[in-house]
Amino acid sequence: MSERASSERRKIKYSPLNTNHSPLTTHHPPLTTHHSPLTTHHPPLTTHHSPLNPRFVNYYKIQYAQLCINENPGCEFIATNLDAVTHLTDAQEWAGNGSMVGAIKGCTGKEPIVVGKPGPLMIDYLCEKYDMPRGEICMVGDRLDTDIMFGLNNGLKTILVLSGVTTEEKLLSNDNKIAPDSYCDSIVDFFKE
Repeated sequence: MSERASSERRKIKYSPLNTNHSPLTTHHPPLTTHHSPLTTHHPPLTTHHSPLNPRFVNYYKIQYAQLCINENPGCEFIATNLDAVTHLTDAQEWAGNGSMVGAIKGCTGKEPIVVGKPGPLMIDYLCEKYDMPRGEICMVGDRLDTDIMFGLNNGLKTILVLSGVTTEEKLLSNDNKIAPDSYCDSIVDFFKE
C-alpha cells in the first residue's frame, strides 16, 4: 500500500451502532492469540459499554471468538441455546441465538456445549440436586424444537402451550416430527375448572 493511500485511510473509533466500518480500519484491541481474553486488559464480554457486547454482532467479534476457541488451549465454546429465531415482538421473527452460534461453529469447526434447552445439563443438575425422578417432571413450553425436545430427549412428560412461538397449525402439520404428550391454548388452561 502506498504511503499516500495509507495516510488517506480514515481511522474511526469503534461504535457498536456503527455497521459501516471495516475491522481493518477501526480501533479495536489486537487480535492476538498468545494470551487468554480472561487475563488481559480487554473488557468483559457482557458489559453494556464493551465493544464486545454480544447485542452487537460483527465480523470482529466472530473473529475474536474464533481465535479464542481455536488458539487458546482449554477455551470452551458454550452456547445458551440454538434457537433459530426469537420473538422480540408479536409482529415478526428475529434471528435467534442459533444464527450467531452458527457463525462461530462455521469458522471454528467446533460444536458448542449447549447449557440451555434442549441440552441435558439443566435437567441432570435438577434431578441430582433434588433427587427427582424424571418420570415425575413435566416440561411445559411454547417451542417444539427447544422446550418439547428438551422434555422428550430427557425422559420428561411434555405439554405444549400455543400462546407463544408454535401455532396449532404448525403442531398438526405433516412436516412436524415433534409430538408433545399434550397441548393446550395457554398455561391459564391449567387453572380452569
